[in-house]
Amino acid sequence: MGKLKRDPNSVELANKIIEQYQPKSVEDMQEALKDIFGPMFESFGL
Repeated sequence: MGKLKRDPNSVELANKIIEQYQPKSVEDMQEALKDIFGPMFESFGL
C-alpha cells in the first residue's frame, strides 16, 4: 500500500492549527477542533 498523498494546503493548515493551539494530548486537539469548527457547524444549525 502506497503512502497517502496529502494536499499541501491541508498540511499547511494543520501545521498552523498545531502552532496556534499547541496541543499536548488528544483531548487538547479535540478541544482545538471544537473551537475551530464549532462556529461553522453552528452557522448551519447543527
